[in-house]
Amino acid sequence: MRTPPIHVAPGRVLEFPHGKRRIARVNSDGTVVLACTLTGEETTVALSRLVELQLEGVAKDQERSSFRDPDADKFVARNKPASTPAEEADQARRLQKVARRIAYVNALVAQGRMGPLHAAFEKCIKGVAERIGDKEPPSPWTAYRWMRRYRRSGYNADVLARHELFIRKRQPKIPPEVKAAIAKHALDLMGQAEGATLHSVIDMALALTARDFGQVQFRDKYGRMQVALTFISQKEQEARQRRSSKPAPQVANAVQEAAA
Repeated sequence: MRTPPIHVAPGRVLEFPHGKRRIARVNSDGTVVLACTLTGEETTVALSRLVELQLEGVAKDQERSSFRDPDADKFVARNKPASTPAEEADQARRLQKVARRIAYVNALVAQGRMGPLHAAFEKCIKGVAERIGDKEPPSPWTAYRWMRRYRRSGYNADVLARHELFIRKRQPKIPPEVKAAIAKHALDLMGQAEGATLHSVIDMALALTARDFGQVQFRDKYGRMQVALTFISQKEQEARQRRSSKPAPQVANAVQEAAA
């Protein structure tokens, strides 16, 4: 059974896939003005189209998806567990980060077209930081990326919030045990050769780690794919050749004494 059409009234909040919109006003020409609950940015849509979106399940009436708790004088969302204080504090921090981005972007857009290397660009960032009390303002390049994303979206402020208003649990690209193995091999190799640096031994450390974890290939420090066992064999052979070509300490001392 389809959901009844939206009760269009100012103040009612609708849920869209890209965020929540509040009905700001209903115009006499049959259009409805929706305001973003986060940024206040307004968009106009035809009433008939808004009803179609609701029937298609794209626009959901927030109040219709709630019920009144008989034991408390408040609305409780269906199938949504109550937020913990930690979750609410985290969400508040995310909203503050979004508001911070919007403050910088709005100021930079008002300055007109200019890049992050422009002196006025950095001056604008410093001015916003002083105004909002931001002790760690973004770099010019970071602010430029925000502004470019905002412009490419057609000046839709939702793009500044899209990556902050949901929790992501990113998995590390390199497992901790692999990192530990690379570090161990690198330290061992640096201790074996006099004057060795991390840059000179890192490829061998990567090859040994790949061998330990049963990997056939690995990517060296320049991004090239190498066969682990072949690389190890080649480097060990080069090390033996260097040792054999290097004169023994006694011979070297004798040559120096004869030359003296």
